[in-house]
Amino acid sequence: MSTLRPEWDSDDWEVAKKAVVMITDEAELTRAAKEAEHWKVRNAAVEKLTDQNVLAFIAKNDYNCNVRNAAVKNLTGQTVLSDIAKNDSEDFVRGTAVIKITDQNVLADVAKNDNDKYVRDAAVRLLTDQNVLADIAKNDDFENVRKTAAGKVTDQNVLADIAKNDEHWSVRLAAVEKVTDQNVLAGIVKNDNIGCIRKAAVRNLTVQSVLTDLAKNGHDSEIRNAATENLTAQSVLADIAKNDVNMHIRKTAADKLNDTALAREIYVDIAKNTGNADLCIAAIEKLTDQSVLAEIAEKSLIGHIRMAAAERLTDQNFVQWVYFDVAKNDIDRNVRIAAVQKLTGQNAQADIAKNSNEREVSIAALKRMTDRDALTGIAKNHAEFEVRIAAVGMLSDQNVLADIAKNDNDRHVREATVLKLTDQNVLADIAKNDNDGHVREAAVI
Repeated sequence: MSTLRPEWDSDDWEVAKKAVVMITDEAELTRAAKEAEHWKVRNAAVEKLTDQNVLAFIAKNDYNCNVRNAAVKNLTGQTVLSDIAKNDSEDFVRGTAVIKITDQNVLADVAKNDNDKYVRDAAVRLLTDQNVLADIAKNDDFENVRKTAAGKVTDQNVLADIAKNDEHWSVRLAAVEKVTDQNVLAGIVKNDNIGCIRKAAVRNLTVQSVLTDLAKNGHDSEIRNAATENLTAQSVLADIAKNDVNMHIRKTAADKLNDTALAREIYVDIAKNTGNADLCIAAIEKLTDQSVLAEIAEKSLIGHIRMAAAERLTDQNFVQWVYFDVAKNDIDRNVRIAAVQKLTGQNAQADIAKNSNEREVSIAALKRMTDRDALTGIAKNHAEFEVRIAAVGMLSDQNVLADIAKNDNDRHVREATVLKLTDQNVLADIAKNDNDGHVREAAVI
């Protein structure tokens, strides 16, 4: 009788696991799944098993929770899954079983009684019984479980109760988002102390008289704005658009106006006078009046507002002047770079590349240049060595490159230029005579 141990029983678990991967015989897999010493070897065998009886045995009896969990993943029998969901000692194994269960009674039992909040939550996600969901939504100890249940409840009375009374804001919010009773919603807007809940209630309001009162008289600007979003009465919207002290709310009202002339008047006022750049740009995007846009593009002190206005202008000469002015003078480097990307004229790009006091802006401009003479001038004469290197990268004239490689006063520029040279005589000269070892080495390579 042979006493040879199977390879899956090797003392080296990695060797044993590789052997399991090669097994195709179910009986041999079963032996490995039950008898292998290292849990990772048993786990590898379990992952390949299909025999439901063997999987059920391992899922209930293996001492290692990871192996049991692997077995549960391959199980299909509802009875054994229910047993594991209720009785396994490890919450993540119970959770794996729960998500495979279809029996609503078992899910209800787990959702109400499991001692782990995440297992309960997993069960709640699969529940459909409204009575059980209502009970859990009101009574579970953990707010996330209550929130999950509230999100599945359909009974408006239950939702109203939760929306008004749950101690945790996230549960109240989940309920409010499903409430349709206008009186309940109005009460929540007035009484809840959490802003996002009041806003959610406002979003579900449809009664125009209530919305009008909130939009005009609410103390919270976000609530007023949310109420305005749901208004339909044009006279009320016009009043708010003209008279509200908050520019954002005025724009919200203007967006809903049928009176395009009044809406335009509001957008112009906002674009010219708001201190909020994002709101200003949003208003600009509603405008087509070229004189207004030109005024903003010329006079605004904020570069990206000027550019937003310029993008809506039809006079391309003026547009390019705006971009050039922003690229030269704006205080924000990123805005200047963005303006450079909009420039089309080579002279303008060259001007920025030569004269900007920001290296990144100069490089952004020269990368858009095609004028070889202008690039050569920058490569030879710019005060910043990084800009000269960027310009060298765009040159191909070997005579110009040889001149720079021999004569630039910065070794970084000479080294970068040497890498573009092809003339072996020039390279040999530099390799012998440059005063910097890095440059000489680059020439040799």
